Amino acid sequence: PGTGKTTVARLLARQLQALRILPSNQVHSTTASQLIQGYVGQTTVATREFLQRGLGQVIFIDEAHQLAGDGGPGQHYGRDALKVLVPFAEDHRHECVIVLAGYPEPLRRLLDQDPGLASRFGERIVFEDYLPEEMVAIFDQMLRDAGVRWPAEACRDYMCEYFAALRQRLKRDFGNARTVRQEVEACRNRQADRLQREGR
Repeated sequence: PGTGKTTVARLLARQLQALRILPSNQVHSTTASQLIQGYVGQTTVATREFLQRGLGQVIFIDEAHQLAGDGGPGQHYGRDALKVLVPFAEDHRHECVIVLAGYPEPLRRLLDQDPGLASRFGERIVFEDYLPEEMVAIFDQMLRDAGVRWPAEACRDYMCEYFAALRQRLKRDFGNARTVRQEVEACRNRQADRLQREGR
């Protein structure tokens, strides 16, 4: 999470339109959990309608590993979505580009479940977690974008250690750039509170 998957999908859409591969530069996106409905047949309809609306665009399904039949809640309905997705990807392969995003290992298991699915999603890109130094660079850029100055040279090593410790503490819940953005917002809120107390 927070490694720029959606941003890359948007850039991909622009490139594909510029190359005249797709007529639109838009990304038609959803999450697997939004496709999975609560009653028999609803997931099939919802998935088919979502995919049809994405023709001519990059279709982006985040958290796609949730469609796997792993024994969890809604596993059957996730399989219903795949039964629509596989033939749609084949029938409309010249009319759209479909991107599935999710955690690497669960997503690999999902693709391995269905040879038809695996063959239609042959290109796989792994978005690695950001290094602490990269997170500090993102932190610095976000502050600059907000018009906020901070003592970068004096605090850079501390912030590297801080983000490394934060990743260890949050583990799977660590959101990379999303977590950095939350830290920036927390810093700005603390700054606003301090300035208010000081009467500035």
